[in-house]
Amino acid sequence: MKKTLTVCLLAVVLALGAVLLAACDPDKLPEGSVYYPDSPGGGTGQTPAASASNSALIGYSAASSVSALAVLGSGGAATASAEAYALDPDYKVMFEEEFLKQLAVIGSFIDRSGMSVTQGVSQKEGYDHTLTVTTLLPGGGETSFVLDYKLTELTGESRAYGDKFDLDEEKNFGLDGVMSYGGATYAVTGKLETETEKDETERELELLAVGEDCCILLSYGSEKEPGESEEEFEYAFYNSERPVGAPVEEYSIELGNEDGKEETEVAFISRADGGNWSDIAVEYEAETLASGTVRLIIELKDLTARRSARAVATASEGGEFAFTFAAEDNWNAFGEKIFGSAV
Repeated sequence: MKKTLTVCLLAVVLALGAVLLAACDPDKLPEGSVYYPDSPGGGTGQTPAASASNSALIGYSAASSVSALAVLGSGGAATASAEAYALDPDYKVMFEEEFLKQLAVIGSFIDRSGMSVTQGVSQKEGYDHTLTVTTLLPGGGETSFVLDYKLTELTGESRAYGDKFDLDEEKNFGLDGVMSYGGATYAVTGKLETETEKDETERELELLAVGEDCCILLSYGSEKEPGESEEEFEYAFYNSERPVGAPVEEYSIELGNEDGKEETEVAFISRADGGNWSDIAVEYEAETLASGTVRLIIELKDLTARRSARAVATASEGGEFAFTFAAEDNWNAFGEKIFGSAV
């Protein structure tokens, strides 16, 4: 039975870097990216070509899903952070070090640098477009993903009323493709929906990346209007060891900006048997105060013991976090489950 640590899954996928935020805003696409222009006929005249922002979105979504699928499907995330802190008697120090490590991973995800997405004409039969996603990894090095795909407009689900009635325009596309990564090939299917109404834009994307005995289901949604924007990614990992409909790993990333006030929420949970974080949900909620100070609320929830614990982390001007833990008895119980006895 594989042991899978949720934090490892988080690191593997979020280490892909800046693709998410760049994808969500066409005005902030990374330098050096090359795209086909928006056009009904696409690059080959067979299927529509994705727009610049949608290309980056599709590229990130497929790459991050396949990256996680490759690691989880092979059991590559079978390390336990408890061993690194087993000799430290102080749970407070252990949790602070663990949270700082997780925050570093989340920070690398939010950073916009180090990504390029290039779209071209596919050389594979049955596909029209190629997306090559290249990202910088923490600590140096690069990783690349190549997605060959075709988009098919679902005309029965699209509609356009035009400016005459000042109503909305909706476009729906089906996506079929294959992604090459790490010497393996993964089937990728999905659906992209876009809706524009006056000065408001909404996008939804659902992708399924399939391996031999496991799969990743990604759901994405975004909404943008003057002074406010929101986007959310939700990943669910399934394998043959769990009942149908019961994901082994789940996590979500939600980013928001309202009148210049940024908010970030990250949540993840592992249900892998035997893992030291098994059935513990971890939630981060971050906001930047008017003073410029970043404040984090961290909450752990033990789904089996029905126990929870909260901590507040406040960043100093130098970027260092000071942690305050509430309900210390609950933190001790979490510490024993996650790190082992503090001796």
